[in-house]
Amino acid sequence: MNLFTVAFAGSTMTLNCETAGARELLTLLFVDVTHQTGEDKHTHLLSLLYHKGQNEYQLRDGDSLLFRGHLGVQFAAYTYDTVIYHLLNRSGEGIALHAGGVICNDRVIILPDCRRDAKTEFEPISRPDSVLS
Repeated sequence: MNLFTVAFAGSTMTLNCETAGARELLTLLFVDVTHQTGEDKHTHLLSLLYHKGQNEYQLRDGDSLLFRGHLGVQFAAYTYDTVIYHLLNRSGEGIALHAGGVICNDRVIILPDCRRDAKTEFEPISRPDSVLS
């Protein structure tokens, strides 16, 4: 078993990777966040496995197939999002949101969205500095 560990924000995540290509992808994505401290909490284990019969890689969480395909941009993006999600979403210690926000009269309005577009692309009604980007 070839293990690759990612550490960020007080958490660590381990990925089992079988091939040199998989390890190279993980190194490219996470080279800046591989240093662990003694206080990091282990959060999750994923597997990045090569399936010879289908000539593709698979990202797995236990028995669950999360993504499959060739090592490339889409595989890298999905792997990166999955790892960062698990590192930041520790139970009882907060949650990471992909959201825009507006501050108005000392109140904050959060505009969450699962897509990556249009959360901050609107015109403010009053002051231009009230839109967070």
